[in-house]
Amino acid sequence: MVQAGASLLLFFVTLLAILLPSLYFLRLTWSSTPRLRRGISCFLLFHSIYLAYSLIILPPPNIFTALNVPLSTPTDSIRSLLLKNSDEPELPRAIEQLLRRMGSFETRTLYVRFGHDVVATCEYCHSYGDFAFFALSTSILSYIREIAIVGLVTIRGTHRERHRTLGIGALICVAVMEGYCKTTRIIQIPNDPNASVFMWHDNLFLLRRIVFLILPLIIHLVLRPSPSSPPTQTRAAMTLQGLVTKLHLLKYTRGAIARTPSLQAASQEWWSREHDEGEWVRNDKATQDMAEKLGLGFNEAEEGKEEGKLRASAKAAVKGLMSGFVPSDYWAPPPRDKSGPMM
Repeated sequence: MVQAGASLLLFFVTLLAILLPSLYFLRLTWSSTPRLRRGISCFLLFHSIYLAYSLIILPPPNIFTALNVPLSTPTDSIRSLLLKNSDEPELPRAIEQLLRRMGSFETRTLYVRFGHDVVATCEYCHSYGDFAFFALSTSILSYIREIAIVGLVTIRGTHRERHRTLGIGALICVAVMEGYCKTTRIIQIPNDPNASVFMWHDNLFLLRRIVFLILPLIIHLVLRPSPSSPPTQTRAAMTLQGLVTKLHLLKYTRGAIARTPSLQAASQEWWSREHDEGEWVRNDKATQDMAEKLGLGFNEAEEGKEEGKLRASAKAAVKGLMSGFVPSDYWAPPPRDKSGPMM
């Protein structure tokens, strides 16, 4: 009870240490932060609280560390201590099955490697390979879930897309390291009854949860964001390069049309057809009336009637294009003399 109370107090202190800075930070940056990043920040806040709860309140169960007994303690002694600390007259069926398995040295080493839950819950497991595959499946699921969280933190629009490979690579390295340590470490029961054994599963499990807690926060808050767009000069250079290519193509195409009689005839035929279609549309009375109603009249200026807005806009657009095509002021055509030629 004393240990449970201390764990609960530590959790509340950790909860305040997480909540107060997080809420203050969210309040300061709420209005200037995009909606997507605000949502991810709130999700990571709940994710951090859950992992802190699992680290402090729900550590991996372990009979030897809970009873503070060495790994070589006989099964009957462990059963007696469990009954002494229990309110029930009998132990649960799962604990009894676990104690029966603890009669062999190999099972105790598997308990150190793969943890309490694997040895206690896998009823069909009998060999080292069975326990290893069962432990591997549960570990892989937890890493897949955390990879999905890293993918959410680096989703498109968060400006953290380039850090996705780094985050997933870090998780893969931790997973490989955990699997290597669990499967290759040599576990020996010391002759000294007071000597302790390093519980590989429990410590690696806590390390895994710490990585799951810290890694998304580092990606979301510490690492620099990806550049949102190329610099202005780079975009301008790319646009100009495309325009130069199109101008060269236009120049060579016009030259080819002028040199080739068949292309010249086809071009003249096409433009003549365009001219005829334009004349049909402009001379159609119904089209003229509808254009006037829409404010897009294209009639010429006459006495008592001003020039149509569409025609005036087209003239202004052509004039602007011609002015922009001139390389410098020395190439511009001389302005017309409105007073007319002098006699």
